[in-house]
Amino acid sequence: MLLALLSACTLLPPTQSSENLRVAVTPLEGGYPPLNVTLTVYAPQGETGGQYSFELDGKTYQQGGNVLKVIVNNLPCLGRVVWEKEGQVPQEAMFEIPLINSGPVICPPRLNGIDNAWYLHPRYRYVVDFPGTYDPEGGPVKLVAATVRAELKDVDDTIYTPPYEGPNVFHAKLFGSYGGHIIENAFAFHCLWTAPLDTGFDNPEWVKGTRYIIENQVNADGSAYKCVSNHKATMGNRPGTGTNWRNCWKYIGTEQGTNLPFSPPGYGESGYPGSHCFEYDKTKRPSQMTEITATFEDEMGARTTESWLVPTGADPGCNIYDNL
Repeated sequence: MLLALLSACTLLPPTQSSENLRVAVTPLEGGYPPLNVTLTVYAPQGETGGQYSFELDGKTYQQGGNVLKVIVNNLPCLGRVVWEKEGQVPQEAMFEIPLINSGPVICPPRLNGIDNAWYLHPRYRYVVDFPGTYDPEGGPVKLVAATVRAELKDVDDTIYTPPYEGPNVFHAKLFGSYGGHIIENAFAFHCLWTAPLDTGFDNPEWVKGTRYIIENQVNADGSAYKCVSNHKATMGNRPGTGTNWRNCWKYIGTEQGTNLPFSPPGYGESGYPGSHCFEYDKTKRPSQMTEITATFEDEMGARTTESWLVPTGADPGCNIYDNL
């Protein structure tokens, strides 16, 4: 008798139910879309016959049988089934089909298209991509966040995504023998260099007599400046040419669409960081490690973040160039 009872338990499928109506979902643990699902409804008190209405995945199925086999394309999925039979009180039950989804598997970064390069030279340009990164469920993946931080710096290196198409688009142009083609899920940076990024803003021309406040930005003689002290504009503090302009303004690059890195519609990388050393960190540093961190996301929203430490050469400092 004990063996018979145990066998009976194994034959009863796990169910989700209301007080009387029960729904068995197979596979109970859910899965990844498109998922083949079997729904089996058990009417109250062993009743047979009647009409079954299933609502799930934005569709309604009506039938006389209590078993529905269907492909579900959107998970997780919350569904409902209604049983109706003449002479009986209608019954309904809710059920859920869970999503099983693993985050992307991120493969180690590649530097400038070279598989075995694992060393960074200060002030060199690098394009970083992640070949082989994949979604275990077979869907597409995309790079959604990245940082580069040297251990002896207190700010991140600046990341560029040429051609610039917005803060959440990661791709980069690889120069040299690779023909200047665009690599997806990639970014560029200049080792140990942090600088302003021209994303296409349009600064007004500086005007004498105007009252400027901190964070205002202007163009003057082809250059862009940010206000660092509230003041009234005079010829003495005119950006770039006044006798005391540095007390009121900070140079942040050339005006829109010229030489700041990767400003639309061109790339504008020429001369960085050497000819713009006044923006370059002049601190001399010994050899150190740089941490590259990347976050990938799959089509269902699952994310994975990984970090790698890359040896970085000693920085002699930037004390040769000083344009302003």
